[in-house]
Amino acid sequence: MSQPRDLDSSLRLLDCALANSTARGSPRIGHGSQRTIRSHSQSTSVYNRTVSNARDDTLDASIIGMASGRLSVAPAARRPLPQNAQLVHDVSITLAPHEFELFGNQSVLSKTLSQGNWTDTWDRLHIQFLESFLTHGSEQQVFEIVGDFIQNCTDTLEVLQEECAKKGLDQKDLLWLRNERNTWGLLYCLYQNRLSSRHRAALDSPGDGQCTLMEDDSRNSLSLKQHLSEKDVVNQLYENDPVVTECQLVIDWLEKCAADHKVESGGPEIGHFTDKIVAWENTLLQLKMNKERDSTIAYGATKSIVSRLDPDAPIRENRSLHDLDWEDEARLMHQIFVEIRCGRLDAAQSLCCHCGQPWRAAVLEGWRLLHDPNYESAPTAGSVSCKMPIEGNPNRDLWKVCAWRMSEDYKMPVYTRATQGVLCGNLDALLPVCQKWEDVLWAHLRVLVDIRVETEIRSQLGFNREYAEMPEKYWQKDLTLEEIFEQLGKHQNCREEASKPDHRVQELLILEKIGPLLNRMEEWSMDCGPQMLRFFAHLVLVLRLLGHSDLAGDNVIQSYVKYLIGLREPRLVAHYVAQLPQEEQISNYASFLATVTDDEERQACLAEAEEAGLDIETITTTVVEMIRKQETKCLITSETTASDLKKISALDWLVFYPAQRAEALWQANALMRSFLAAGKIDATTKAFNKIPSDSITKIVEEFQVRADEIDVNLQENLPRRVAASIREYFCYKAYLDAKDGFSDWHQHFHNAKPNKPTDPGENATFQERVAYDHRIAVYQRELDRWKQTMQSQTKTVRSLLYNVLLFPAGGWLVDSMSSVEPTELMSHEDDQDKLRKKELDYLRAQCIPEVVLLLHTVLFNMGDFAECVRLSDLVVTEQYELYKVYSTEQLGELMVKIADASLALLEHKKDPWGLPLSS
Repeated sequence: MSQPRDLDSSLRLLDCALANSTARGSPRIGHGSQRTIRSHSQSTSVYNRTVSNARDDTLDASIIGMASGRLSVAPAARRPLPQNAQLVHDVSITLAPHEFELFGNQSVLSKTLSQGNWTDTWDRLHIQFLESFLTHGSEQQVFEIVGDFIQNCTDTLEVLQEECAKKGLDQKDLLWLRNERNTWGLLYCLYQNRLSSRHRAALDSPGDGQCTLMEDDSRNSLSLKQHLSEKDVVNQLYENDPVVTECQLVIDWLEKCAADHKVESGGPEIGHFTDKIVAWENTLLQLKMNKERDSTIAYGATKSIVSRLDPDAPIRENRSLHDLDWEDEARLMHQIFVEIRCGRLDAAQSLCCHCGQPWRAAVLEGWRLLHDPNYESAPTAGSVSCKMPIEGNPNRDLWKVCAWRMSEDYKMPVYTRATQGVLCGNLDALLPVCQKWEDVLWAHLRVLVDIRVETEIRSQLGFNREYAEMPEKYWQKDLTLEEIFEQLGKHQNCREEASKPDHRVQELLILEKIGPLLNRMEEWSMDCGPQMLRFFAHLVLVLRLLGHSDLAGDNVIQSYVKYLIGLREPRLVAHYVAQLPQEEQISNYASFLATVTDDEERQACLAEAEEAGLDIETITTTVVEMIRKQETKCLITSETTASDLKKISALDWLVFYPAQRAEALWQANALMRSFLAAGKIDATTKAFNKIPSDSITKIVEEFQVRADEIDVNLQENLPRRVAASIREYFCYKAYLDAKDGFSDWHQHFHNAKPNKPTDPGENATFQERVAYDHRIAVYQRELDRWKQTMQSQTKTVRSLLYNVLLFPAGGWLVDSMSSVEPTELMSHEDDQDKLRKKELDYLRAQCIPEVVLLLHTVLFNMGDFAECVRLSDLVVTEQYELYKVYSTEQLGELMVKIADASLALLEHKKDPWGLPLSS
């Protein structure tokens, strides 16, 4: 292989390696786990570039975060790195003094999470994500929200990994959480770039036919320079080509994900097997022993080994290294590729020097772009001119051709070919070592960016010099992003992974196909786990803040709300319901409230709904109606069932707020109508008692009606619906009072009447006769007392029953809403009003004849037969029109009762109408 022509860089690396080798410490035992981690501000991509104008002072700092074109969010707080370069590969179990400070860097949230069990830790993510969203819930803070999401996933992941390690659990369940965290990072970097690019485009757009100064400077930035370097051309390419910029961002993201996974999962590294050494130490020892004819070596080579130790010796001599060196070499090549896959080229070069192969580190330098800073820094007057070193490789094109040939050489180890393939853009050399979806995507994007950059350099600078030709195979890999993802779906190593939801989401985010993404998430949300559903819902919310909204997103949030209802967490349900359209908010939160029965929990649910800004009045009304209209699958009975009690209990939702007393009255009336129609007097009474006694007062106070105006003209002083509701409420009160009064009267009449003592007969002794006379006297006193009580109760129940029959302003349950003009009625009355009117008419037809019969029973049993006869006048009078509610059968039954009263009057020497008979 040809040596790189940029010898200065190679010599610098060699000097560094030699200096480090002289400072080697004594060997250490053990297998530690400390690893170096590069920050994104120092990340190494295919081309070292800077997007100089990615930040604009007028753009909000939360939107601008990619002045260097790198992913700027750090998902987790990591341990600080030692500054000493010799400690980069220090993985021993012994601790230096500086290493003690690496402990205790666990976040507060991570400590809190570690106190719960596995399930609780997973479930806490729902609350953590909500708190993050509420803390930064504005469009200007969307990236703070995403940053919190990333931190939440990272902290939870750390705790769950510790739990898995302690209990020996399978970590497959953690794969989704890790991919979710990575997806949030992808969205973060992509939309920082997209929003800042759109903002710059808006600033650069001409107004009133004039070009802005920023646009003019950007257009002429290259032409003003006297000397263009490869670095200048590539920087301009990243500024002007959004596809290349986003591809590079995705590459950086993939490298960051790989680096994080490497740190979290651990695994063997070079430092676990060897300290700082010279290259191929076992081969060196074998050659030394062979030269000295010494055969005491512990592990001799099993094959004919090379006779020289220069880097090209194995290929040139077609001989092998020592068996142990081959193992170390394979391990080193794999580790170098892993470091490059993690975006840590500096660490890969340091690893080469650590293993005594500085020449290999120099080979990894050849890709760097040429740039001479001396053309940009002109000396000022009076200053001393100081020449700065040239950056990059002047013969990069020759190096790239050599690297291509090396990656095509099948005699080279597979990871050596892959390493060179990364740097020269040989996709075929990369794919054999790519085992996962992320790896294959990374390989395609690295090659795509490499080709675009190479094309731009040759088109801009090709007229000044002649570049070495790249193979035709190299240029054939210039695919679009759509073609790349199509290739991923066909690749044998990642075909199955490409169809999984997490990778499909990442793909559609990269392609910026938000509409299809929302549609797919809607499909997945129908049948997915709770954590995936949580991710989908929050992704929809974040995309809304970024300007993407769709009906499919509402359906995703609704699916998440249904899951949260099962958790019975009012805070979660209320705030996520608030993200739905108004109608969906009402129906979903009402469905949730329908499952809540505890009073304290109900108050908590209303408090959370109020905090979330939901329409509480409409929701509580809806939940009461929803429960009231539920069909019951039980036999028809007059007894109060569990379903009836549930409907009665639902009325409590409307009495928490005084402003809803009018609605509470309306809903209670509707429930009492259904109970009365079914003959459930006890259930009706319980529903009536749910309305607080001060409700009428609060209602009239709300509408600023004076107390003396209530009885004068209720309809004129209150809204029509409220006035009708109050009137209906008073009707039920009168009816229930009458029923209770009759029950008391009936109980006292039949059960409280004293029993007359039994006559002892003519043969009774004197003592028995005296005792009997005493009992008769007591009985007579009790009977007189009973008659007085019955007279009082009869007067009371008679008044209560007449209150129903003689109810003012049209009659009992005569709806005041029906007294308006027909035209107004037709314009305002809807289906519910018509149904209500039918129900009221049905109740009048059932209850008024019943009340008349009850009144007849009271009067007849108390001997007031004339009043019984006068009931017929009350029924047929046009003033009350009670006869209209009677059926033929009911009228016949009433006439029979009145006839019985007339017969009783005749027996008492009166005419059938109760008047005295004339002599």
